[in-house]
Amino acid sequence: MAIILDGSTGITVNKVAFDNSGVAGSASTPSIYPVSDTNTGFFFPAADTFAAATSGTERLRIDSSGNVKFAGSISVGNATPAASGAGITFPATQSASSDANTLDDYEEGTWTPNVIHSGSNNSTWTTKNGYYTKVGRLVTAWFVCDGGTSGTAGTNLQVTGLPFALGTISGAITFGIWSTNGTVRTGGLNISSSGTTTMNMYNGGSPIIEQQSYASGCITYFA
Repeated sequence: MAIILDGSTGITVNKVAFDNSGVAGSASTPSIYPVSDTNTGFFFPAADTFAAATSGTERLRIDSSGNVKFAGSISVGNATPAASGAGITFPATQSASSDANTLDDYEEGTWTPNVIHSGSNNSTWTTKNGYYTKVGRLVTAWFVCDGGTSGTAGTNLQVTGLPFALGTISGAITFGIWSTNGTVRTGGLNISSSGTTTMNMYNGGSPIIEQQSYASGCITYFA
């Protein structure tokens, strides 16, 4: 049996297909379909299983255990689904959830870092590249500054322009890995104040004050 959706009469039964052979349907010939679009609708590929098709191709399936399978991308928060590949698309601007167990944001992008000495902004970098990935509140940011210097030496070395401000976390100090003038160090990047987009560079427990001709690094923190 096929059920046809007709704009003038609502749901009607196609008497021509009123027999057991047509009950389950398929992606190309769904059991329930609009009267003018016979390869788009709903069908039942197995016991206790429900599926939907468009243009004769299966797009959605719910099996007997409640598992859901999508053929394409899923968008949330009224975002536009991805035009290629398959995944979950979040809005360009986060729609924050009050539920701590809800993933409400994912994005990748670029930012413009600037490695300078505090109190001055006379760096001469010709290359300033930054990349980030944000999953919920967790941000991982990479940066590199090259082809110039950090400017006037003598005050603490800082990286400005982080893509997201540090979130409100009491006594937060975050750590990363960095390299300056060809020397790789660990544990020397931190953002000590909530609400800021500037991180400080340390050599052990001491701030770096020497002029640098190259700087790169990576830091993970909560936004």
